[in-house]
This record gives sequence, structure tokens and C-alpha cells, in this order.
Amino acid sequence: MKLDMVELIEIAPARTSKKQYVLDMPVWSITLDQIESITGHIKHKEYTTVASAPQSSNLIDEDNVLYSKLRPYLNKVIIPDSFGFATTELVPLYPDKTRLCNKYLLYYLRSDKFVNWASKTVAGAKMPRLNMKEFWRHKIPLPPLETQKRIVEILDRAQDLIDKRKEQIELMDQLIQSLFYDMFGDPVKNPKGWEVGKIADLAFKTQYGTSKKAHETIGNYPILRMNNITYVGGWDFANLKYIEFDETEQKKYLVYKNDILFNRTNSKELVGKTAVYRKNKPMAFAGYLVKLIVNNKGNPEYISSYLNSKHGKSFLINKAKSIVGMANINAEELKSITINIPPVNLQNTFADRVKKIEAQKEAMTTSLKELENNFNSLMQRAFKGELDV
Repeated sequence: MKLDMVELIEIAPARTSKKQYVLDMPVWSITLDQIESITGHIKHKEYTTVASAPQSSNLIDEDNVLYSKLRPYLNKVIIPDSFGFATTELVPLYPDKTRLCNKYLLYYLRSDKFVNWASKTVAGAKMPRLNMKEFWRHKIPLPPLETQKRIVEILDRAQDLIDKRKEQIELMDQLIQSLFYDMFGDPVKNPKGWEVGKIADLAFKTQYGTSKKAHETIGNYPILRMNNITYVGGWDFANLKYIEFDETEQKKYLVYKNDILFNRTNSKELVGKTAVYRKNKPMAFAGYLVKLIVNNKGNPEYISSYLNSKHGKSFLINKAKSIVGMANINAEELKSITINIPPVNLQNTFADRVKKIEAQKEAMTTSLKELENNFNSLMQRAFKGELDV
């Protein structure tokens, strides 16, 4: 099907809400940090009254599609689910309901094709913003309204499968934490009376990563950075960079199976992210990570789960020192952290169970990647007029 191409300004101009309100009415105050990249999920909501809303914000409602013109590569696009005020960094598009379905527009603005175009159409180095003149002149494919709605139904079903698979993966992470508390008890109360020691009692070596500059494609080893460790102690191997090492550097800056990596610097909420490296092939690791090699008194899965427990997270946040707006825990401070030390055979049993859970999680992650690839393929076909609807 050959699709009409129509400029955004013609079918979705910027327009704020015309709804009536009273000054003491509580409303959602939308900022960029509330919006998750790519998915558009709302991480949290902040509320204010109409009278207290910032003067520079825009009044919006459920008929708008909000598009972030700041750092378009972050892909932050939402349809608000309630009346409120939004930062002016969010463009309040107002689709013409007789010609354009708002969710069709949402999916188009989130598509790889549009994100790639927008990322190249920016001005400013430190705070790149989309060139709005080019944005309004951008032409989007516009099938008939009923076709748009059928496309949205297909993409909604595909997105729903992705969301459910992500929920299953999150439940696997929760299962590991539940298993930890079941086998070892609350780390604070220590109801099972385990020996109390230091991380240093369970590890015989710590080592900082390399400060050598990484490259997008060149290098004999992929390099792990702080963004590759998830907050709950898992791994995200997307967006890996590469680094070139000689034999001497390999001995110093490679992480091997069953080593622990600890993120020593970042915001207070992210410092202390910890994960066990489980792959057979070694990778390099960056200088803001610390490698911890465990002795025969401890098991890396136990130590990692301890540091990723609610108690561990709370302790690390409180311990983190503020240094020019950033938090930092060095290798010596890591080794000095107090930890309960149950018998190593029990730690090993825990690790065996974690291994089985991680195997299930890996299978789900592979399935998730397939679902995401299918979703992206559907979007490409939909916006080329190739989707059978």
C-alpha cells in the first residue's frame, strides 16, 4: 500500500489543553526524569497544584502526545493518562482526531527510523535538542484512520507480550532475593546466628579496572561498564564497547567466570551495583568497577546477593561519600563492609539454586529479544505500508 506522507505540523500541531481547572486543584507535574526511555513507562509521578505549577510548563491532557525534544536518542514519548502540567522540553502535540490516531503517532515517534532521524537533526553538544523547524516539516506515513487503528491493535498485542516477558524476568530477580532471605534470614537481625565478619574475610583480592579509552568497534575484548550491571544485580550486555589489550594488560584488566564486579562510583542510588560474572569467555572491565575474587570461605553468588539485598543497598547508600556530587566507595571500603558468614556449603547450595534460576532467566531473555525484534519488524512494515491489516 502506498502511503500519503504528511508534515507533522499539518496533522499534529502543538496545542495545550483547554480543560477547565481551579487553582487549588492537584495535578500531575510531568518532568523528563519520570519517563523511562524507549518504553515510555512512568517511573514515578509528582504532583502539584495548578497555582504552584511552574510558569514555563504546558497544560496538557489525554488528547496530547508528549515528545521529548531534549536528547531525542533517549526516545521519551508518552500519551499522558491524566490532566496536568508538563515541562516545556516535552512538545505537546495535538493530533487531528479526524485524520490521526494518537497512539499511531506515539508508535511512529518511538520507531527506530524516526529516532535515528531525530538523533541526527539536533543542535548543541552537551544538551542536544531536536531542530524544531525540521521536526514540524518531517513527513509521517498516513494510512486511513481505520488502518491506523488496526496497526495500533497489532502493535499493542506485540508490546503486551514484551511487557509480560519483562515482568517474568523481574520475578526471577525477586525469586533470587526471596531465596536469599529464606536460606540466610534477614541480614540485619541475623536470626540464624551466623558468624559476622568483613568482605575481606571472603575475598583474597580486589582490583580496579582499566582507564584506557574504549572504542565502538575496535578491540580484542568487549569492556564492561557501570551501565552493564543492572540495579538488581543482573547483566545488560547491550551497547558494549571494545578495547585492545596486550598480554600484560590482560592479566590486570580481565574479569573471569565467578569473579564479582562492584560499581564503586555514581549517584548514591547506583553506587554499589554488584553482579557475578558468569560467562566462560573473559571480558575487560572499566576503571570505575572493582573486581573481587572470592576465597574458599565464600561464594560469589552469596556475596553479590548480600550486597544487592535491601539491607545491602541501604548500607551502601549511607556509606557512599559525596565527592563533587558523586558518591564513591573504594576497594578498601568495600573490603571493610560487614557481612554475615554462613557455612560455605550452604552458600554453595544457594549458588546452585541461583544457577538454575539464572538459566531460566537467560532463556526468557533470549525470548524477550526475539519478541523485541519481531516488534521492531512489525513497526518497520507498518510504517512502510507493508503490514497486512
